[in-house]
Amino acid sequence: PFFAGGLQGHVVVVDLSGVQKRLTRTYLYAYGLAWAASGEEVWFTASNMGEARRLRAVTLAGGERVVHGETGALVLHDISPGGRVLLAREDFRRRIFYRDLENRLEKELTWQDRPRLYDLTADGRLVAFWESGEGAARRTMRFYLRETSGKPPVRLETGEFGLVFSPNGSSVVTVKSAESVVQAGSGEGAATAYVYPVAGGRARTVPLKGFRTCLAGLMPDGKGLWIGDLTGGRPPRTWLMAGEGATPHPLTPEGVQAIYPWVTPDGKAIVGRAWPSTSLYPVTGEAATPLAGVGEDERLAGWGPGGQSVFVHDPSQIPATVYRVDLATGARTPVHQVAPPDLAGVRNIEVLVTPDGKRLAFEIHEIRHELYLAEGLR
Repeated sequence: PFFAGGLQGHVVVVDLSGVQKRLTRTYLYAYGLAWAASGEEVWFTASNMGEARRLRAVTLAGGERVVHGETGALVLHDISPGGRVLLAREDFRRRIFYRDLENRLEKELTWQDRPRLYDLTADGRLVAFWESGEGAARRTMRFYLRETSGKPPVRLETGEFGLVFSPNGSSVVTVKSAESVVQAGSGEGAATAYVYPVAGGRARTVPLKGFRTCLAGLMPDGKGLWIGDLTGGRPPRTWLMAGEGATPHPLTPEGVQAIYPWVTPDGKAIVGRAWPSTSLYPVTGEAATPLAGVGEDERLAGWGPGGQSVFVHDPSQIPATVYRVDLATGARTPVHQVAPPDLAGVRNIEVLVTPDGKRLAFEIHEIRHELYLAEGLR
């Protein structure tokens, strides 16, 4: 799953004695930093969610301003003593593709500029994704379901963390944090899961008492929910709520978060990672079983037939090779080569595969740069 924490940053100045002073608020996308030619400002490139990265300046007293902005994201590389500015215009986008191997069909399902693929139904009929780029509202994300036939997506009314289909594909679950729920005037300090029927209609809400920030998804029985706790100030951990209103109990040790594809098809175990190994954690509390044959840099792309195997791939490998790994023996069989029509600028590929191995959805991260030397910026 994607969270923005690794991209956040703010400007700090440090004097020769080591004393630090923070100059700016925190930005989501913060890359590029240099002293202005005058020495009276620090120039940097940063943005908030839903807007392009701009060239900004801040004084040592903390006064901020925008120096230059344009369509596309900017990255500051350096400033010469004479004031010339070396900038790159970065075209960063994500794209989603769907491939039906049985019918020899491939479609692009990209909706706006920065979709994030989150889940694929077992029958390959629907994908779940969110938008966080300029096509979405500023400082927010928009959550969508889309048929892989190519029909326009359906936007969900709410969403903040995760977008997980139920194992039978009839529902999808997203979560709002306790802070967001309280701000909306509809809760009292607990995160809330929203269970949407994919056929349409209002979401069913499930308060997740004891959790402030988390992921959640339905168990195969349609009643229980697994909860991936991400509450600040305590280690991540995965819990099970056997039914609405039931008291959750831990499924994994502290520090182990549920990962895709979340839960085994029979509902007997949760998939979790205690780096570098990926393991199955039984809901009965028995010892975890490591998934032999899964590499430490690989991600699971889905269950194989009957839940007896998993599909895996390395996101940094381009084109991506998808392997089917037998859970009993750890034997690996290459089954797919995945790549977009054009590999230029592609940094990584995320793949999701249906259990029959005949349909898959994949997301690419694509970055292209144009370098400029700017003069006269003030």
